[in-house]
Amino acid sequence: MTRQEKLDRMLPVVSGMACVVSAYTTQQGLATATSDLLVSAGVALAGGAFLFVFSLFLMWRFPYADRNRQLGYGAVTLLVLALAFGFSTQWSVIAMGGKDALAIHMQRVLDQADDVALGQLRQASVEANLAPQLASLSQQYEDLASRETRGAFSGLHGEGSVVATLRNMSQMFGNLSRTVKGVDAEKRALYDRYKELTAEARKVAAETEAADVSESDKIRRNNLAFSRILGEINEVITRMGEATTSSYVRVVNQNLGSLTMTAREGDSRDQKDAIERLGGLKDAAVKVVGQISGGRAAEDDRTIRAFTMIPAARAVWVYKGDVFYAWAGGIAIDLIPTIFVILLTLGRSREEEEELERQAHAAAHPVPVPRTAARAGTWPGPAAP
Repeated sequence: MTRQEKLDRMLPVVSGMACVVSAYTTQQGLATATSDLLVSAGVALAGGAFLFVFSLFLMWRFPYADRNRQLGYGAVTLLVLALAFGFSTQWSVIAMGGKDALAIHMQRVLDQADDVALGQLRQASVEANLAPQLASLSQQYEDLASRETRGAFSGLHGEGSVVATLRNMSQMFGNLSRTVKGVDAEKRALYDRYKELTAEARKVAAETEAADVSESDKIRRNNLAFSRILGEINEVITRMGEATTSSYVRVVNQNLGSLTMTAREGDSRDQKDAIERLGGLKDAAVKVVGQISGGRAAEDDRTIRAFTMIPAARAVWVYKGDVFYAWAGGIAIDLIPTIFVILLTLGRSREEEEELERQAHAAAHPVPVPRTAARAGTWPGPAAP
């Protein structure tokens, strides 16, 4: 058996094996998207058989066709490869690397959610740490209001507008102190719930990563379970974002801006000292309120981020660099028959060149034909004695 005959037998066998593997991986990839066996197995078998028959056709026809026919076969091959990428290659990639891409997405989404939740909790802790200072400001404004009833600022005794303003400021800072404590307690409770959800979600991600290629039903169930948990995580983070003191802080800032008082020429020394103390208290209040609102983004720029799950078909594209091995394997499996056709064509071209070289050499250097010499004792005469 010549080498060419061996290749003619081996290449179709290897192409058939590649088509069988491609059909299997296609079926497993489709099974992650649908539980209908007829759909996944039907598409896989039909696609694998089509690619095998088409590769045989090319092996038998392409290397021996003339240039024009080869161009036509090449155009059809490009169209078939483009179609095969959609119904075979991509699903093979999903089968080999889809679960890993999903696990990577799950872990990265949870890491991003951790950053958001910790940021919310950190801001609440900063505000809660300022609660004693806010309570102290409330008491100091109340003390100033008591002094104003004896004319510390205006020189007038009794209840007036200045007393009402100071007591209003005292109440606002008292309420703000209680509010930041309440917000901190609420966010801590929500964060505890968030940690429970993320622990459950990370368990699902680990199970997805450890799943086998044939466990497509498990991968699909884990995908749905993670989507459900992610919805609850979004709800908790949204509630943490809504638990804020920003609206109350804005009211306090507006009132601080309107609280101004200057000493007059006729004021006594005690009145001037009281007004100076009020100015210092206002500066301290502005500084404390600025610490609360300074670490928070502007209200117009604040957006509540929602985290979403993606299907395996999209995950292999988003994280294609992380699952490059799956893309390389899926593409190689479907390209094996085409590669064989190219090798056969190149080999055929080389054989034709060698044959032409032999014919040219034979024409340039003809081999002389030997003549047959008559032996003694042969026809027409008798043999010598």
